[in-house]
Amino acid sequence: MAQTLSVPESVYPKLVGLDLDYTLWKGWLDDKKFGWGLQTIEDCLERSGNVLRDKGNGNNSVTLFPEVDKIITDLAMRNVQIALVSRNTSRALCNRALWHFQATDPKTHQRKGIIFFAKYSEIYPESKTNHFRHIQEWSGFQYSDMILFDDEAQNNVVERELGVTFKALRDGAGLTWDRYQEGLALWRRNKYISRCRPHPDSQLLPKPKFIGWVGTDTKTMERYRHGQRRLEYSRPARYGYGMYLSDDPNVAMHFAGWGGVGQSTRQTGDMYICAIYARDGELFDRIPKFWVSESGQYQTDNLHNNEADVAWAQENRDEFIARNYGKLKPYILLSRHHNMIRAGGGRFNEMVVYPQLQDTLFYAGQVWRAEHFRAARDLPRLVSFTDFVNNGSIDIPRETYVDFGKNGEVMYK
Repeated sequence: MAQTLSVPESVYPKLVGLDLDYTLWKGWLDDKKFGWGLQTIEDCLERSGNVLRDKGNGNNSVTLFPEVDKIITDLAMRNVQIALVSRNTSRALCNRALWHFQATDPKTHQRKGIIFFAKYSEIYPESKTNHFRHIQEWSGFQYSDMILFDDEAQNNVVERELGVTFKALRDGAGLTWDRYQEGLALWRRNKYISRCRPHPDSQLLPKPKFIGWVGTDTKTMERYRHGQRRLEYSRPARYGYGMYLSDDPNVAMHFAGWGGVGQSTRQTGDMYICAIYARDGELFDRIPKFWVSESGQYQTDNLHNNEADVAWAQENRDEFIARNYGKLKPYILLSRHHNMIRAGGGRFNEMVVYPQLQDTLFYAGQVWRAEHFRAARDLPRLVSFTDFVNNGSIDIPRETYVDFGKNGEVMYK
């Protein structure tokens, strides 16, 4: 199915966040190397074209990436606010570099320092979620109206926790025009989905649709009831951080007993079963979906890898699925999970909803304490994720059918 879920190309974010080192320029302005012995460290920089060198040590240098000035000019022409978002430890050194590096002002057609195009400057060594919380407070913009371009995948935490669209920059090429356009296209798709963000009360929704079941703890259950994303990351997340659903309530019951590392909600009794709905069933049907084989190439080992490796695993999966199968973020991933509870063997269906979709489209319409669930009489009609294949929104590659065959399965189960 063609990707059609996007606001028009004429629509731009209200704010674009730009990392600095290895994003705007090649190299790292390391205040432990630049300006050695100078009282005012920023005075060490001298410019030659698009290169800044340390006057005292020419081996220390940074180079503006070739298309950055064009991108800055484009943003200024469209009245998009620019935020400088970096964990660099020397604001003074970065500000001086941004004064030296220039772009063309579309109103005056004069060249001026990039620093004069920036509305916000968040340059200090803290989490970029802190940077964007400050930006949101000052600007008043919603996170859904922002995007961050960054070369470090672990900074996709701003997307996972806040809802800022994140575009990873690869291969040491920094911010190129193509990556800039890809990021804007991603933001437009996210923005299209975010239009479906009304009150989670199903009585106020014209087309709610029951999707599946989640087993979780009290804190996360309350977030789901209010249509908010999951923020607990200590549980295993083999396809990346997100909300994991099953079409079998017994599976949800089993996973409700999983706590974080070193704990069990089954021991504390903090177990809830949630019936998860889409606010707009027709929109859910149109969301791209991809059914992967249960192979390691798509998986993320968040319990044994560091933050950067986990983040790049997510970004690499998105890139691979887009390049090879044409499924672009935001998408929904489906798979079959090896048996953990069924005495008769066989795998169960699972669905992974990533954060950018969670708080825009999904909510928990009904919840039960686990010990009361068996006796509940107001359960939604049971569904199977394989039913969604019929509407054409799920791509199932050949390797997935081969995976079914190896496990003695068919598609419909």
